[in-house]
Amino acid sequence: MSAWIALPLCLLVALAALPLRAGFLKLPGAPLRVGLALGPARRQWTLSAALSDGRPALRLASRGGVRLIPFVGGKKLPKTVSAPLKRAARFLIGRLKAERLDAAIDVGLGDACAGAMLTALLNALLSALAAARPGLPLRRRVACAFSGRGGARLMGIFSVRAGHIMLAALVFGRNYCIGRLRTWTSIPSKTS
Repeated sequence: MSAWIALPLCLLVALAALPLRAGFLKLPGAPLRVGLALGPARRQWTLSAALSDGRPALRLASRGGVRLIPFVGGKKLPKTVSAPLKRAARFLIGRLKAERLDAAIDVGLGDACAGAMLTALLNALLSALAAARPGLPLRRRVACAFSGRGGARLMGIFSVRAGHIMLAALVFGRNYCIGRLRTWTSIPSKTS
């Protein structure tokens, strides 16, 4: 086998095995930070809400600069694209793995009774989530902040193999082509 064929195939197999990690961190009083890592390559952003020409937007800040992404009005995708996209997303979500989930919540409402009830409710919700998904690496701490301000420290790391992303793209392409072919063959031809 030629080296020009074997080398790209080996590189593709090595790339397919790399995990793509996505993480988020929200500290009290600080904007949301998100990051992506593929092997040794890492990229981080700080997300916050902003206005762009009077319309709501998302501000992405990184070492490279600040970029505003305006929220687009709800354009619906055609069915020929949305159905294959849903199947590919379902395929990819099935292979998504939660590596770490931390929730440290201090409930401070100013009213001790309401704070205690909300603390119990949040603790019950997180306990139900941990019981429903026992394999989830969820560490949780919910407490009342009777004397101080409340706050939440939320962190999560999710991973998926790059090969699964490639397979999801193939699932999308296959389903899109099959849908287009079915549409094309279901239209009756006009005879003259």
